[in-house]
Amino acid sequence: MSFLKWHYTTSFRYFLYVLNNYFSFVLHYFSIPILVKTLFWRFRRLDLTEKKPGLHIEIWFSNLVENFISRLIGFIARSFIILLGIFSLCAFLIAVFVLLIFYLLFPIATLPFYYKAKKGDKIKSVTIKKLFNSSYGRFFLDKLGVSYERIVRSREMQGATPLFVPHTPPEGTEVERVIPLGPSSPSEIFLYLCENWEPLKKYLKENNISKDDLNEITLWYQKTHSFKEKILRFWEMDNLLSRGSIGSILSFGYTNFLDQYCLDVTAAYQKRSYYNLYGRKAQLKQLEESLLQEGGKSFTILTGVKGVGKHSLIYNLAEKIALHHTPIKLRDKKVLMLNTETFLSGYDKDAIPAKFIEMLEEGGRAGNVIVVVDALEKLLSSKYGVDLFSVFTKAKSYDFPPIAGVMEISYFNEICAGNDILNSIFSVVKIEEMTVEDSMKILEDFADAAFYKEKVIISYKALKLVVGLANKFLVNESKPERFIAVFNRVLADVGAKNYSIINENSVREVVSKMVGVPVSGSEEENKKLLDIERLIHKRLIDQDLAITALSKALRRVRTGVSAAKRPSGAFLFLGPTGVGKTETAKALADIYFSSEKYLIRFDMAEYQGKDALERLLGSFETGKPGVFASALKNNPFGVLLLDEIEKATSDVLNTFLTILDEGYITDAFGNKISAENLIIIATSNAGAEYIRTYLKEGNLAEKLSEELTEFVLRNKIFSPEFINRFDAVVVYKPLSNEEIALVAGLMLEKLVKRVKEEKGVVVQYTSELVDKIIKEGYDAVFGGRSVRRYIQDEVEDKIAKEILEKNLKAGDEIRL
Repeated sequence: MSFLKWHYTTSFRYFLYVLNNYFSFVLHYFSIPILVKTLFWRFRRLDLTEKKPGLHIEIWFSNLVENFISRLIGFIARSFIILLGIFSLCAFLIAVFVLLIFYLLFPIATLPFYYKAKKGDKIKSVTIKKLFNSSYGRFFLDKLGVSYERIVRSREMQGATPLFVPHTPPEGTEVERVIPLGPSSPSEIFLYLCENWEPLKKYLKENNISKDDLNEITLWYQKTHSFKEKILRFWEMDNLLSRGSIGSILSFGYTNFLDQYCLDVTAAYQKRSYYNLYGRKAQLKQLEESLLQEGGKSFTILTGVKGVGKHSLIYNLAEKIALHHTPIKLRDKKVLMLNTETFLSGYDKDAIPAKFIEMLEEGGRAGNVIVVVDALEKLLSSKYGVDLFSVFTKAKSYDFPPIAGVMEISYFNEICAGNDILNSIFSVVKIEEMTVEDSMKILEDFADAAFYKEKVIISYKALKLVVGLANKFLVNESKPERFIAVFNRVLADVGAKNYSIINENSVREVVSKMVGVPVSGSEEENKKLLDIERLIHKRLIDQDLAITALSKALRRVRTGVSAAKRPSGAFLFLGPTGVGKTETAKALADIYFSSEKYLIRFDMAEYQGKDALERLLGSFETGKPGVFASALKNNPFGVLLLDEIEKATSDVLNTFLTILDEGYITDAFGNKISAENLIIIATSNAGAEYIRTYLKEGNLAEKLSEELTEFVLRNKIFSPEFINRFDAVVVYKPLSNEEIALVAGLMLEKLVKRVKEEKGVVVQYTSELVDKIIKEGYDAVFGGRSVRRYIQDEVEDKIAKEILEKNLKAGDEIRL
């Protein structure tokens, strides 16, 4: 009885819903209402009439004939499509009548659908092994990055009675091996197993997979499952409308000129050559409303930083138009995106304005075109292309279609901001960076596509790592572009190796190649941080207090105890010349980033003039980028060494306040450049004499840092605001003769190694050489640098002469 009730109520309503969809689709496909409305219009709106001033009978008669023929051809073509549509509609109605009779008289035909609807997405009794071998079970395990066999590999699970889910296993099954759960959805069972099934609980704990991660995986499954279900329901209106129509074509004109330089975005929607947008409903609605302003003749600027999804918003607009999800005035519109660079390269500069007007008027005559001008700045400024400002301001005198322009925010600020005339004719839609949560949804869609197209599986933790590493290492790229760039590179790398699984190691390896920096796991970084003192002391003599203070601050910053959105570490090194300040910076670059090439060095003594800030950050007037801004942009990770910081101008020091406090710098062009992955070290000789005097008087070295900081502030060498921006002020004391001897030994060892590697010559040195270097080369004012200079001038020069005189060759030895 319940089946018959379902058949003649719920099922019957759905049956009528499907029939209504097909009826609407037939009307849409043949566009009968539109064709009737435009029945006597010119064929494809062609206008070949000749226009001359004055009255010309022969031209008037020729135009009359042309007009009649064009309308006659249009009438015949439209009438044929209308008749074809009416015939199809009649055939459809006959089929509907037959189906209705069959439906009412033979309810048994819907019995399989009844049982499927009753069962829904709920699961009754099944073994866990069978559950995880199902499509939804494999989905969950794939996202966890594990197989069923690996989970049950533990000794206590071997030979155990299979667990059943939910509560109606076959007769004879042990009760304790049954999960007490009623008919449930795959997501509910999955979450229950994660919380209650020991093998899975153990795996989750070992791999640090949180409950939030599990919830996100279930949401991912629901989204993917819903999308697959939607695609399979071919009778749904969205799927039917995506096939387009043949009737509406005859009601609109040709766009041959536009087609030469434009991408048909509507066709791109059919191919799904873009990604879905999340969190952009407000901007999409704003774009629709702006395109509808002034009777359909509107001008819109879509702006935002590079990589935030400006073009994808256009693609999604085309999708909404095709599916009739927009206001009526936008339906049946065709979105064409102009390749501005190609258009400009096709004509002389003087001919471009007329050609641009001609092209847009063609779009206006066509009647169903929205033109999107890519790189709009090339048409608004002669600096970047041509200045068609006057064309846009006089647009109302032309028959232009709705126009939207795309431009990056830097160009918008330069050209449009403050321009009252432009602002009066253009609506502005600003696109902000996408949130991490919405970006993750895009990556999930990408991961689904990779699985269906290339059979590549990516775990949820690997996907999270893509986001995490992109946020850490691609900070100068926008969201979601930074995440998509990493994902695509990972997918390409896996494809090249014929792998079918993307795990966290795959992601780290690819990101390391992308950024040129070893990307280690947290365990490896932890080991470096715990052992940082010993590693630095391999290259630096003494300075125990300085290295301890630096190491403590670095551990505090890198473990997240200190504030985020700042540099990886910021330290002020104070001390005399040649005591190891620069060597410490080099050692940090080598230890933390695996090479000294990640040391970015600036001598602030070179930036003392009035043009210092302009040289560092660039000039908007000349368009010349700044050396400092460029260095940070091209080297986003490493150690930034600011030598002799006390010699910088006050403007430069104030600029550094932003870097130290916020972790970024703004160049002359308004671009924010991140310094979050930099360890910043500023060195200064300020207070060098105070340090010597303080220690000679027998004061405690442990108090030196505090006393020197007070001395620097008291003498106004640095402001309190500047000092407080650093994670630590690290003080270096002068070196004793014994320590200088050890420094000389380290320098000689480096020389020995370099000569052996480059020339194949074995160099040996005696303690007498070290004593001579200290006696003749050491200068207390210049510290270790005087020793280095002596070794270069005397020791290295002697070896070089021996090689040039051919007294030394590969395999020989020399004793110094």
